[in-house]
Amino acid sequence: MIEILIGLVGVILVVLYVRLELPLRRIKKLTSAIPGPKGLPLVGILFDITKDKDALGYLWKSTQTYGHIFKIPILGRLAINMSNPEDIEVLLKNNEILEKPYTTAKFFRPWLGNGLLLSRGSYWKHQRKLITPTFHFNILEKFYEVFNEQGQILIEILKEKADGKTNIDIFPYMQSFALDVICETAMGTKVHAQTKPRSAYVLAVHNMARIIVERVLSAIQQIDFLFAFTENGRTQRKALKVLKESTDKLIRKRRDDLIKESENKSNECQDDTVGTKKRLAFLDLMLHARNMDGTPLTNEQISDEVSTFTAAGHDTTATQLALLFYLLSKNQHIQEEIYKEQCDILMGENRDPTFQEVQEMHYLERTIKEAQRLLPSVPLFSRQVTKDLQLKTNNYIAPAGSILTVLTFALHRNQNIYPNPEKFDPDRFLPENLRKRNPYSFVPFSAGPRNCIGQKFAMLEMKTTGSKILRNFKILPAFEADGRPYEPDLRAYIVLTAINGIQLRLVPRN
Repeated sequence: MIEILIGLVGVILVVLYVRLELPLRRIKKLTSAIPGPKGLPLVGILFDITKDKDALGYLWKSTQTYGHIFKIPILGRLAINMSNPEDIEVLLKNNEILEKPYTTAKFFRPWLGNGLLLSRGSYWKHQRKLITPTFHFNILEKFYEVFNEQGQILIEILKEKADGKTNIDIFPYMQSFALDVICETAMGTKVHAQTKPRSAYVLAVHNMARIIVERVLSAIQQIDFLFAFTENGRTQRKALKVLKESTDKLIRKRRDDLIKESENKSNECQDDTVGTKKRLAFLDLMLHARNMDGTPLTNEQISDEVSTFTAAGHDTTATQLALLFYLLSKNQHIQEEIYKEQCDILMGENRDPTFQEVQEMHYLERTIKEAQRLLPSVPLFSRQVTKDLQLKTNNYIAPAGSILTVLTFALHRNQNIYPNPEKFDPDRFLPENLRKRNPYSFVPFSAGPRNCIGQKFAMLEMKTTGSKILRNFKILPAFEADGRPYEPDLRAYIVLTAINGIQLRLVPRN
């Protein structure tokens, strides 16, 4: 029996070696000059990262140890990590290296299918071209109504918590607000995440986000066969069923409505316009879109894009807003400068600004960008290298089969670009300062052909919400139970996550 077990272990090790190590031979040879930890055979540095579940801390320390470009081996793959804008520019300007790594696609595909985040090749290019006009400012102006309506619900909820003494974890409130915004703008339906946080749809969205994070951090759950038998595997199947059925039902109903409108010769929705009598959701715009062969998008295609918009557009924005408010709690003078700008633009009135007035909130926008620099909601992102790519630093080669990772968190703290990088200073984004920097030194929405398609939507949402919060509340720093100042314990999951919450205190303004 012992001999059989030893033989079985030997076979497994040989299979793992063939599958994980042999394909890396050429990659390791071409990257031999790039510094970085060696790691263990087969698993690389997996145990170093997972033992304390702090990938962000590991990568930040590695940047300080090895510099702005270094490699790490992990589970049969080799990632080259960059925080130098010249190298990042080479990658993000490239029109051929556009694919997400296999590991990213693997965990998201059950939810997002072949949507814009995960699609590839000519299909991705067509979908990108198709969807880009839906984020035109003329359409965003119609979405702007939703930001204000849902923002007012948020204000009323926070007023009940704002006593100036009690710590508030602001992230769950921002998460529910952002989910309400994204579902109404993407699908044209209200999910009432702020007022009914236990609804089946809302719970399904939150469960999927949580499970993806936990799979990334678990060697066992990364194996599909084993994951299927875990509690998370069972929860994911239930969540996907709720999400797919809800989206499919909505698509079928809206498609039927459009057919009836066409039969009634309604002029509210035209194929080539957004309409003036009615605010269309992203879903409506997709129902009017066409494939490359002229046929309408299928329900599955629309479901994938709507799910992608929903998934990618709520946690990122919610996290960035929560981190913005945390940073403002620590920088009272900047908070008051924003409030002064609000008073000047709105002539001292506490009312919803017009769409044009939001465009004039330049200091608020610079402050949001500085929050994105110091604490970016997406602290890193990667590309699968499909052909050898020469980088700027020492002419290093990123070989086909490797992964190139942009360490946004480290790039934005590169002291060669941002002197005194820990200082929170919105004036870094004054026009005269921007001109001095490589444009690829600030990439909170990525850059190049595969940049974030919804970045104007996100900035408008953040400015509108920031304006509303700061006109209604003064934000104060939080304290631990023992009197120590609160500091967020940050981790790099899907988004930058504080495992001890994003704490602050609120005082209503007169």
